[in-house]
Amino acid sequence: MNDMKTRLSLFAATLMLALTGSTAQTFPIEKLNPNMQRFYKGCMALRQGVIEKNAVTLDRAIDLLDEDPTNPDHIELYNLKITDVDTLPQLSIKGRFVYTADYADYFKETMGQGVYVEKPEALRNYPTTCQIAHRAIKPNGKVAYRALMSGDCRVFALAAPEGALKLTVTIDGETVPFTGESYESGALSFAMWEMPPFPAKQVTLTIENTTNQALSFVLVSN
Repeated sequence: MNDMKTRLSLFAATLMLALTGSTAQTFPIEKLNPNMQRFYKGCMALRQGVIEKNAVTLDRAIDLLDEDPTNPDHIELYNLKITDVDTLPQLSIKGRFVYTADYADYFKETMGQGVYVEKPEALRNYPTTCQIAHRAIKPNGKVAYRALMSGDCRVFALAAPEGALKLTVTIDGETVPFTGESYESGALSFAMWEMPPFPAKQVTLTIENTTNQALSFVLVSN
């Protein structure tokens, strides 16, 4: 009887794991450089703080994403240089969710009741190895950007809270694109690959919105 109860318990536990999505992957943050790791942690804190409307979590996001050079512990971010692929329509980021300390501070003060206006100093150009670009995409839409890249590449796209997307990478001269691994319930898509250090190659980064709502996101590269 005890053996039967044990087998039934194990079966029930296995079934529960299957039903709750036991195959969900954990994002390999250790594959990012330290600056990208900090930015990722800040993004996760901001997402959680906005979803839960939690001031303490938003304060953590502000600390992690703070770019103020007067703060000795500030993060250094650089604008990711990308150009739009003309054949795919673009959507304005104005007034939308962005992964910045400024947005976290705004949300903490208003808890989302106001209309966010990005401050001119929200993103500064300090030399670093974490490059970011905020963009937006139409419902069920697709956008593409070109960038020059070389060497050991790490790129991820992270949607605004409750969003989901897919990142596809096409390297100049290669006919077969590859899709990034999916994490955070589909909100994050991560790709890594190696190229020769010289010369840099043109890379096309295509983002697909897999939801029926307009979506803002951040594109991050080392």
